[in-house]
Amino acid sequence: LDRRQAGRLGVRMALSMGGKALLIFVMLFTGTINTISKKWQNQSMSRGIDGREKSFSYPWTQTLVMFAGEFMCLVFFLGLTLWERSRRDKDEDPMLPRRSALVSVAINENTSLLDETREDVPERRWYHAFLFLICTILDLTGTTLGGIALLYIEPSSFQMLRGSIIIFSGILSVIFLKRKLYASHWLGIAITTMGLILVGVSGMIGTSSSGFHELLLGNLLVIAGQFANAVQFIVEEIYLKKLKFPPLLVVGSEGTWGVILMLAAVLPILYAIPGANDGHYENALDAAAMIKNNTSLLILILVYWLSISFYNFAGLTVAKQLSSVHRTFIDALRTVCVWGIELFVYYVISTRLGEAWGPYSYIQLIGFVLLVLGTIVYNSILRIPGLYYASPTK
Repeated sequence: LDRRQAGRLGVRMALSMGGKALLIFVMLFTGTINTISKKWQNQSMSRGIDGREKSFSYPWTQTLVMFAGEFMCLVFFLGLTLWERSRRDKDEDPMLPRRSALVSVAINENTSLLDETREDVPERRWYHAFLFLICTILDLTGTTLGGIALLYIEPSSFQMLRGSIIIFSGILSVIFLKRKLYASHWLGIAITTMGLILVGVSGMIGTSSSGFHELLLGNLLVIAGQFANAVQFIVEEIYLKKLKFPPLLVVGSEGTWGVILMLAAVLPILYAIPGANDGHYENALDAAAMIKNNTSLLILILVYWLSISFYNFAGLTVAKQLSSVHRTFIDALRTVCVWGIELFVYYVISTRLGEAWGPYSYIQLIGFVLLVLGTIVYNSILRIPGLYYASPTK
């Protein structure tokens, strides 16, 4: 390469590194926002079809919004594919990479988000599309259970209890993927379990009988939702990764199936089931009326939708290039951000939306520390002397 070409390559590398840092920030920011905005939706008041003002308690409708956000990953995928092909056709310099700086963030030496030029991609059949449907149903279950849980517990507890997925993923990987867990993994799972117990208990101490049962239900729903998500990850590992579907296509296709499933089956069935929501288990039409009648609620819905879209895009784009250290740090920082913002809002802006520091919040803090410790032990970031650790090449 001559000096001019080397300079152009250096600029592209710098832009790629800057783009990666930006995407990590977007992942952290949008991950924090989607949890908080979802909780604030539940705390919003608006008028429904009958004209009465009430709180927005529609977890299944929120799941539809989530799938609409995931669907945008399919739009991103198609857009990147067209851009990639366009740049390749126009680039006349064989010595330079044919990808733009932004797209290069999504691609490393071995794996591409697009994957359209890989020679080792196995043959894909039309019926493979239904594998996405299985994952969608599991995603629907996990997300909705979490949405219902947010009606009863605070966002900080919700975010921390999601750490239970390590327990389920570890055990399920032994059963279905035949992976071997060493003493360090089981120690990480044990520490995580202790952290989960402390986080769950911290909110229930000193509450009334009815409040205790609601908090217990919320905690159990989060954990049940994480079990469903862990099963989803196992299914994706067994089937979708073997077929080497690009990550953006996987999430986008699951979002597409989710939107179809919610509109064609789930929401109509919930409307037909008798319940406390104006005679229905959940009335999506009433939810739409409430969103229309409250601009703040509409903004929260749009923020939630956009945050889901960009969180998945940013997360998938940098996932292959992040170590377990980075992922653990981002997840921990996301929890800190959620908790910190909730405390700030409560004490500075509005006691109606935020979260107060309670007399037993220090127990929750200890539980959070144990959750982070369990994660870094499980991922072998912190190595305990005397324990066996498998070689990374194995």
